[in-house]
Amino acid sequence: MLIFSGILSRPLRFCLLPVAVAGIILSVSGCKEITEADTLYIGQVTIFNSELEEIGSILIDESPGCLMTFPGHLIITTKEGSLLLYDSESLEMLGEYKVGPAAPEGYSEMIYNPSRNSAYLIGAYGNILDIDLPECTVENMFSVCQLPLDLIFGGDDSPYFYATGGIDNKLYRVNTSTNNTAGFVQFDEGIRTVTIHAPDSILVSSRGGTYIVFSESLELMISIRVFMADAKSLGTIWNRDYTAAVFGGNLGIVSCHLNEDSTHYVWTFDEQVEVEGNPFDICCNEIFSAYLLSYTWNETSALYRYDYSTGNIMGQVEIQGYPLDLKVTDSNNVFVLTALD
Repeated sequence: MLIFSGILSRPLRFCLLPVAVAGIILSVSGCKEITEADTLYIGQVTIFNSELEEIGSILIDESPGCLMTFPGHLIITTKEGSLLLYDSESLEMLGEYKVGPAAPEGYSEMIYNPSRNSAYLIGAYGNILDIDLPECTVENMFSVCQLPLDLIFGGDDSPYFYATGGIDNKLYRVNTSTNNTAGFVQFDEGIRTVTIHAPDSILVSSRGGTYIVFSESLELMISIRVFMADAKSLGTIWNRDYTAAVFGGNLGIVSCHLNEDSTHYVWTFDEQVEVEGNPFDICCNEIFSAYLLSYTWNETSALYRYDYSTGNIMGQVEIQGYPLDLKVTDSNNVFVLTALD
């Protein structure tokens, strides 16, 4: 049983916990507000190859929050403020590292910085932790806003990462050299999800519509809600100027390009296929596959493999539990974190 209101999407990941498992009463109404929390639950990481064949699993008994992969390694965060470090191939546990106090609202988003071999993690009380890898030591702790919900990097060579604010409805740009805020974009309504759309732009889905933001100037471009409202989930397709997205109950490809006269931008949503459940997150690889994790009720999730070159669903598997996180590695393995009853 889940008690919630509104669409469950990636920025709401730490609220998506079973009441039967965690004894949690949740109130979700545009931002992540917890009225009562007892985050004792177990989780599982299930690993699939690119064809959705299961190749391994890890049982987590410390209330997991999210997961992150970096070369040769897997990190699972816990609500107790620890990082669990694994070898991503053998799944051997390499260590457990305490990085902060227990926090039911924290440790729900972590991103890898390849230029420094480090990571940013939303920790307790809205703080962001700058973590050195693979030692898993906290090099710096800072605040961008009162309640950060989601983090993304601007690309492999970008000097910035971006954080969404759950209370002030802002998209913040943060300089990775100084960890200082370097501008923001204000939205009228709450931000649901955000992803890199192209090397120079970010796609942002808010409750008022879906927008493109140019990353260098932070200029907000025209909304595409003329024919689509807010996206339930977005996923970056690297090295291509389009994005995997779910609008309504359809998974497809969003693209934006200038018209023939170069006078205005044209948006399209192509290669649509219907999907079931409540979409949670999308990750893509470079061999034309997008993976959608969706909650299909009855304490069960579904993982879809979608070929974004043809618009076809190439496979689907059922996974026990409530979705918490989804990652695709450079070796095209798929890691799914779920909370179990």
